[in-house]
Amino acid sequence: MARSLIGLFSSYRMKITLIAKSILTASLLSAFSAIGAPDSSLQAFDLSQGTPPPVRFESPEHQAIGASVIIRVPEPLDDPSTVRGKPGNEVWVKSYISNNATKTLSYADIVWLSGDLMAEPNESIGLSPTPERTLGTNLAAYDKYQSYLPEILRIYSEMSEAIKEQIRTGKKLDLSTKYDLRFNDATGGWGGFVVRGLYLDLADTNFDHFDKQAEKTYFTAHEKALKTAANATSLDDLRNAYFIDGFGAHFLSDLYASGHIRVPRYEISKLCKALLPVSLKAKSMHDEDGNSGLTMVDGSGRTWFAKGDKNYYTMENTADRQRVVAALQQSVDQIYAAYLSKNPNVAANNNAMRQIMPDIEATKAKNKDEKPPLYFSNDDGRSVLKRKSSGGYAAECP
Repeated sequence: MARSLIGLFSSYRMKITLIAKSILTASLLSAFSAIGAPDSSLQAFDLSQGTPPPVRFESPEHQAIGASVIIRVPEPLDDPSTVRGKPGNEVWVKSYISNNATKTLSYADIVWLSGDLMAEPNESIGLSPTPERTLGTNLAAYDKYQSYLPEILRIYSEMSEAIKEQIRTGKKLDLSTKYDLRFNDATGGWGGFVVRGLYLDLADTNFDHFDKQAEKTYFTAHEKALKTAANATSLDDLRNAYFIDGFGAHFLSDLYASGHIRVPRYEISKLCKALLPVSLKAKSMHDEDGNSGLTMVDGSGRTWFAKGDKNYYTMENTADRQRVVAALQQSVDQIYAAYLSKNPNVAANNNAMRQIMPDIEATKAKNKDEKPPLYFSNDDGRSVLKRKSSGGYAAECP
């Protein structure tokens, strides 16, 4: 699932000494998720029948999920009820201009890029009183920042080849932050993390990747996509509906990463003012829940085990991997059905999604005793509590 806490130190800008910068880089290493290759050779591991891949890598998890989804886009002369689908990395849903030429992004590209590299900083959909309008601001970022895309995709392609080579040779992956540094530079930054670009700006306030904010962000996008598909009068309209749903799918897939379910990301940021403790608090809980995993509960009461970022291809995460792909597939199938019927069926479709999605509160309750959370925000939202080694909780912030 996504790079989640990558920009939490980014307020340290221009006056970083060499010593301080080296300490900062070391502390970030385990928090950063290197974003990797999008192609099918990396997303098609069948771990139910054999052993894990020869190396564990911080894979392009969002891209891999998007590439596993089948998208139906009829050609102009085809019968839309019988058209064959294509993998999400083969269906373009968004165009952009580069060097006076029109280029395209696939559905899988959108699932990967959204929120992490393409969105509007400080525009949280999950916290917005006008979420649909805030969604529009974030979707517009693809046009506003389109000049960044060629370099982003070039770096992405380079990472893809490096990861495939390491898988082929069995060599251990380089866990340096060099690609994260380059993505920041590619999005308007400079000198790695000396001057932050869009990459780090987005990560500073990435509240929509966690907890209820992720859920609200997905449903805001999904409802807009359903209505866009129902009102479509052209294939371009349908592609736009898939684009909007792909944006929301990034946050939907975050909900299947155990490190994103119960971290009180917004409350920690709001109440714990000192930058370094904020970073370490959020990171430590994200990593603890992601590495140990949680028992997930869906809206129908069914349970399964899930791990967090960097564990997408592990054997332990098999059930979760299958479920997240199925969820994104159901989401796009609803978009296509709305296109055919000209009826968005928002309430029924959202209810159907909730039946298979992680139920955040039920999942928190399920794990509360066996795996008590490292941090949680009390009901009045005025403090953050931390688990004590001796048992129980004590106020941590403010």
